[in-house]
Amino acid sequence: MIGMGSEPAFFGIPGVEENGFTLWSLEDALKIKLHIKDIVKEASFERNKEKRKRMLTFVVAGSGFTGIEMAGELLEWKTTLAREYRVDKNEIRLLVVEAMSTILNMLDRKQADKAEKYMVKHGIELLKDSPITEVTNKSIKLKNATVIPTETLIWTCGIQANQDLNELEVETGQGNPQIVEAAEQTGTTAAKNIIASIENTQKVEFKPNYHGFMVSIGGKYGVASLMGMKLSGFFAMKERRCIMRGHLSSKGNRLWSVPLRLYIGCLWVVEGLKKLVGEGTWDSAFAAIRMVIRCNYFSFTGS
Repeated sequence: MIGMGSEPAFFGIPGVEENGFTLWSLEDALKIKLHIKDIVKEASFERNKEKRKRMLTFVVAGSGFTGIEMAGELLEWKTTLAREYRVDKNEIRLLVVEAMSTILNMLDRKQADKAEKYMVKHGIELLKDSPITEVTNKSIKLKNATVIPTETLIWTCGIQANQDLNELEVETGQGNPQIVEAAEQTGTTAAKNIIASIENTQKVEFKPNYHGFMVSIGGKYGVASLMGMKLSGFFAMKERRCIMRGHLSSKGNRLWSVPLRLYIGCLWVVEGLKKLVGEGTWDSAFAAIRMVIRCNYFSFTGS
């Protein structure tokens, strides 16, 4: 069994790997954070208008969960950055560039539209149907020949299998969503099939069963499609900017999703207990409890 992981895909676009930032690890995130702080600080002293505008333009390529959440964090962070480095926050330009005609394609369309409306309302520019064809250290070029001056491109456009696998003669298939449930369920399927190989029994086919998807756009808003329920929310806080002010926590920026997380957690606990003791055991236990209650009731009433 080979589990070598995956890596960012650059699709052969010139300059992306050399000039863009990937968001694939903690190290990547820290590198992006340091770069943004440094470039905003440097821009605060820049008097050339064109160069200053280029330095304060931040582009996120890709509109999946990673890209949209990255853009949301930048949206929330830009006020703090502007205040800290004494620049007008309206000078900080945020763009999401997407090759397809829609965003957040794993969500219900209505939920994705809500997310898009929220981002546009708060100043994020969404460029759809806009594949990137070339990247330099000073700009990106789109398929329609538009050139966007920028010194910050955060690349979240896709993943691919670890390229070390190219040296092996293995069959490749379609990838699964990069979420916890996919990892757990594929891992369980792999374990069952390893046992089936050892015992020479029939193998099982992987059948995904995802409970839903959520995406946060900064700390104040998010959308979710959860087992048929379509939700959106703003009950969150970051840096005292919410209806609860500072009375809960200065870092509690995901409060809107607490009910969803509790619900999913309860589902996992129930499923785990079923696997631990067997589903039939619970039925027998509940039947016994009902019998005890009934007997006590009859004894108390004398019936």
